[in-house]
Amino acid sequence: MTPTDLMTPPYDLSLYSPTPILINLHYTLHWSTHSPPSGTPNRRQIFPPQTFAALLPTDSTTQHFLSTLHQSCLNRIRSSTRFTSYAFTSPINCEAEFNIIYSPFNTTTKTGGLSIRTLSTPELSNQLHLIKLRNYQDVIRADMAIEIDLLKERNDREMASMQQHLRGIASDCLRLFPALDNQPSRKSEENDTTSSSTAAKTTKCTD
Repeated sequence: MTPTDLMTPPYDLSLYSPTPILINLHYTLHWSTHSPPSGTPNRRQIFPPQTFAALLPTDSTTQHFLSTLHQSCLNRIRSSTRFTSYAFTSPINCEAEFNIIYSPFNTTTKTGGLSIRTLSTPELSNQLHLIKLRNYQDVIRADMAIEIDLLKERNDREMASMQQHLRGIASDCLRLFPALDNQPSRKSEENDTTSSSTAAKTTKCTD
């Protein structure tokens, strides 16, 4: 049996879904230094590849499988760049290519793999079953190119940091000077007392 053999009918993998599958992730971030950003990014940063296990729906359609795989890789990239100057929330554009690599030692190149986008749902089911039979030693290579608005992302982070700092100052002021926090309530009590006194005088005049 070769890696490209297809077995019919498709196997039911619902008992094994979701299944952890190894992902070999290669990604590059692209951005523009122009303000506002131009249509063509002029800067890029290539990150070292990393391998991780993602829970994927092995009993779903090809489209759903690719969507889940895409989101898992995007979440991984966000997590990896979270505390760097390349952190981002929402990418402007994202291009991805996913290939099943039948040898864990053949992830350095895209050759020798099978593009998942070209597979129908039954074919994908069969390929995932083959991966299971090979004790999940195969990997899915993900090549992603992500365009981000680096200037906007940095400005948003600075604004959020400033707002958090101001909230901290306000909290410290209320803790050190609790009278400031009680002023509105005292004023309200004074207003209530004045209203009660006015109402009493009005009642007395009426009588």
